[in-house]
Amino acid sequence: MLAEYDGAPLTKASGLDSVPLDVTRMERVFPDAGEFEQAHRDAGLHKWYLVHFDSETPLTKATKSISSIAGIESVEELRKPETDSANPFNDPYAGNQWHLYNDGSLCANHVSGADINVTRVWTGFTGGDRKVIVGVIDTGVDATHPDLSDIVIPAGPTGSQSYLNSRLMDPYNITGQRHGTHVAGIIAAINNNGIGGCGIAGGHNGNGGVRILDCQAIASVEGDGGNTVRAITEAADRGAVIINNSWNLKYDKESSVPLTTSASFAAAINYFVEHAGCEPKAPYNQRADSPMKGGVVIFSAGNDSRQRSQPSMYESNISVGALGPSGEKSYYTNYGSWVDICAPGGDSSLGGKVGQIYSTVSGGGYDWMQGTSMAAPVVSGVAALLVSYFGKMGFTNNDLKELLFGGANYEHDGLSLIGPKTDAYTSFVFKSSPVPPTDNLLLATENKNNATLAWYVKEHRGEPIYAYLLAYGEDKSVIENLDPHKIPSDVTTLKLLMSGKKIGSRISRSIRKPEQEKLYYATVIGMSTNHQYSAGNTVVRFGSRSPIIESSIPDTVRLKPFESAEFSFHLYDPDSDELTIYTETGSDAATWSEATDGNITLTINGRNAPSGTYRAAIQVTDRIGLSKTVAVTYILLPNSAPVIVMVEPHTDPVKYKETAVIKVFCCDPDGDALSINTNPGSPAAIWAEAPSGHHTITIRGDAAPKGSYTASISVDDGFGGRCSMDIPYTLLGNKPVQLICPIDDTVFTTEKNGWSVDLSNHFTDPDGDTVVYGVESSSAYISALLQEGRLILTAASPAVGTITVRAGDGIAPPVTVSFMVSAFSKGVGIAEVYPQIVSDKLTVQAVSPGTVKVRIYSSTGRLVYSKELSIDPFTPTNLDLSGLAPGRYTVYIINSSSKHKQTIIKI
Repeated sequence: MLAEYDGAPLTKASGLDSVPLDVTRMERVFPDAGEFEQAHRDAGLHKWYLVHFDSETPLTKATKSISSIAGIESVEELRKPETDSANPFNDPYAGNQWHLYNDGSLCANHVSGADINVTRVWTGFTGGDRKVIVGVIDTGVDATHPDLSDIVIPAGPTGSQSYLNSRLMDPYNITGQRHGTHVAGIIAAINNNGIGGCGIAGGHNGNGGVRILDCQAIASVEGDGGNTVRAITEAADRGAVIINNSWNLKYDKESSVPLTTSASFAAAINYFVEHAGCEPKAPYNQRADSPMKGGVVIFSAGNDSRQRSQPSMYESNISVGALGPSGEKSYYTNYGSWVDICAPGGDSSLGGKVGQIYSTVSGGGYDWMQGTSMAAPVVSGVAALLVSYFGKMGFTNNDLKELLFGGANYEHDGLSLIGPKTDAYTSFVFKSSPVPPTDNLLLATENKNNATLAWYVKEHRGEPIYAYLLAYGEDKSVIENLDPHKIPSDVTTLKLLMSGKKIGSRISRSIRKPEQEKLYYATVIGMSTNHQYSAGNTVVRFGSRSPIIESSIPDTVRLKPFESAEFSFHLYDPDSDELTIYTETGSDAATWSEATDGNITLTINGRNAPSGTYRAAIQVTDRIGLSKTVAVTYILLPNSAPVIVMVEPHTDPVKYKETAVIKVFCCDPDGDALSINTNPGSPAAIWAEAPSGHHTITIRGDAAPKGSYTASISVDDGFGGRCSMDIPYTLLGNKPVQLICPIDDTVFTTEKNGWSVDLSNHFTDPDGDTVVYGVESSSAYISALLQEGRLILTAASPAVGTITVRAGDGIAPPVTVSFMVSAFSKGVGIAEVYPQIVSDKLTVQAVSPGTVKVRIYSSTGRLVYSKELSIDPFTPTNLDLSGLAPGRYTVYIINSSSKHKQTIIKI
């Protein structure tokens, strides 16, 4: 069963028809209220039930199960409430750690808010993640300390290591020392484990947060030295993306401190900045297991109250100055423009030991210490929190710096030359919680000499906004686009701190007008401690003068019915007062447009009202009652009838294949919109509207039977004016192809070119249509070909056939003509005899008509066949030779003037 305060769904139901099997118990959230029960029911409270599920049922499944029941309106997860204590963890010494939460109660010299504002990061974002490794280059960390043992990376080839000269032969033997252990505890002492105090990035659940890479390189024994540059370099190779350096090089006096960092330190620091979190080989991409590409090197500024310190001054470092519990600069901290940021480091002059920083020390204990050595790990801890939450593939050291410095407090007092104050919570939220705009600014009162502005204090990150910047000047665009970082000299500003004000408090400020008869614009810009400014703020104006109407409209306007006119008026107030506008039109012919950007238009359309004389006027009044009026008289003239004009006539009859186009122009002298009706007269005509009043009727000669028709068009202007026009037209229809003269029977030889005739000499189309021909030959030996209007005949052997020619226009039935043709071999005199090998019949085909004698002789010279024939070229004669014996024979064809001889074989 789910615990009552940790996971049981809280359900609102309008009716429960069925209950899942894994529900063990249901009870009303709001039990019977006695005399108040009806009020509870009217408020819908009786619908809420606390649903208990079997202990083995996952919460997600339970929620889904109950949500599926018909009648369920909503399901909520019931969570355990907790108090809003200052520190959410159970570490007993957390009350001593004013650098984490300072309510001013630890000592009289402590000031509430003089801390790093980290508790809201713990409750709202993260307490630190083990994926983040912070290198601590110091005197050595006590890895056995109960508040550190689970987060200090063990010594080894890839883990913690000593770089002391005395440990060169035994680098993994690290002795925990007071200073290094104190620094490590500030960064990452385990939170919520019921032991000691808290670390800034010490996690949530008692198991620790970020891990510490112990790089022991600072000697606690006089005479022993350490290789700090190697420690800085190898910290990058061993996974650290942040290194804390609570130390600097020793110089007897300030003038001895060089201004330039030594090359070895610069090389080591640059290596860490560029290679931390990266692959060991080029192109040095971010490692898959690293939360950040590149590293940050954090150095304490030093405790000599000097303006120089090395190597902290190196530009690639983040140099940290120290604050005391009052929020002011610690007496000992080094300072200068090279100090990048400050954080609590303690100040014993403000409360003795409780004015210092409380953290872990070697031997399992806890103690107070002060110095920029404590301020630096505070910044390292905040940086580790930021990487824990935002770190991922693609997150870089520059992204971290943007968050760290973007959220810092630049408005703290008395901290010049030690940088802005570290603010953990603001670094987390400044990008996602912009300063809200002052969108409630108003001009409360105004008289001749003064204007009073009023607005209400907005909330920013749970607190009243830090400050407001009141600015005013004469140029509206400058005020609208004012950059608070660069205030022009002609803009007057006043900074108002909201200390002691409540969210929603009404703020008012009176401004004395610098000059009369001028217009001024004012805005109020919200401001945060980290110099974020609100955008989109309201701009108000103060000052007043009389309104003005600018126009070139004449006193009288005359319009014909087809005419319209527009007249522009520019309305404005020298003070940009909102103007009240009153207009009158005089008739339906006049309309006023809606005023836009001070411009308004009077449109007069002559067709929208009867003829007559009318008056239109406009009056504008400003906020104090000053007014201006402009009037115009307009005269509307009477209506004129519309007109139809023949633009392109066509009077000839339309042939069958012809298309005629007739154009007319319809117009109205008054410019009225015309209603147009058309009648085509037949399916052959189509009306189409062309631009600007033109209309076209297209008549196709083949789209209707021949005859006479009438098309028409009429127009109406809607005001009693009408006009119409009839358009007669005649369709001639189609005429078929005609035969001019027949084609005579023809004799030709079987030469290659054959015989041809131009068919256009025999056929014609009265309409001028293209004549389409077709041809057929009755003989398989005579070929007929059509080529560009010519008929070409060729013969493969002597033959007789009929040629049929068809000529048509594709519309009417074609004309058909047939004629005979006879083909002979070249050089034949009287007749052609074939075939040469005869079975039964021998064909005699005459070259010309006449009478011939046929004589057939055997191979021995005996006459075996004799006959006289009448022949012509187009009627071949077949001789029956079936009675002849097989053999060779000689055939003679004889007429009065010549003789043809040919040998045949009878089979």
